[in-house]
Amino acid sequence: MKTVGKILFWIVAISLVATIIQSLGYRFVESVFISTLFAPCCLFISFYFSRNKPKKGKEYAMNTTYVLIGVIVAEIFLFVLAHYIINSLRAPAASYYGWPQLPSLMMNPIFISVIIAALSVGYWFFNQWLDKFCPAAPKPIVFLSSRKSIGLMPDEIIYVESNDTLTTVYATEGRSFKNRNSISQWESILEEGFVRTHRSFIINKSFITSVDVDTIYLAGEIEIPISRKYKFIVLDLDMDKS
Repeated sequence: MKTVGKILFWIVAISLVATIIQSLGYRFVESVFISTLFAPCCLFISFYFSRNKPKKGKEYAMNTTYVLIGVIVAEIFLFVLAHYIINSLRAPAASYYGWPQLPSLMMNPIFISVIIAALSVGYWFFNQWLDKFCPAAPKPIVFLSSRKSIGLMPDEIIYVESNDTLTTVYATEGRSFKNRNSISQWESILEEGFVRTHRSFIINKSFITSVDVDTIYLAGEIEIPISRKYKFIVLDLDMDKS
């Protein structure tokens, strides 16, 4: 269902961009061909930001700037190549007389940036909508414990505790598993439905029974401390439960 939705999104998006490109003197089929060249760059940008969450810092800003400039330069190169191919197909002799002139708008970095930004942001919002109305089936979380591969569904994990170089995953039915992933690694693995309350603890919010000032109580009379750094979590959890 999601795949079909994403394909439909790009069909509509490319068709809309093609109407703009067509006004530059291209035929509709040629406009569609040129418009499809926006898709790879937009998908690359979506992939980049999914792997590199926005954060403060000069290094991140510089790296992102270089990536965006590279995308724009690559897009212009693709346009030049596509324009040459189109003109060669229109008149084969054109390939022998150098590069035909490209419409100036196709070389305009502002125009290219606006189209890429509109498509990328639209694709992001569309994916958010798909995730909300067509949620994916939960997948097991796989990790190593005592040299064995363990697979647990998210709703089986009660909490994760860090002890120096080892972490312990506490699961339903009294199970526990030692693992060498750091607590920070587990924090990135356990995203939605889990919350970190202490430098040594991550809990599954669905097992919370009550919240105190400095302690969270889980099902099975489990008490998890809340450190000062994560005090704001208490307020959010209280609001969620109210």
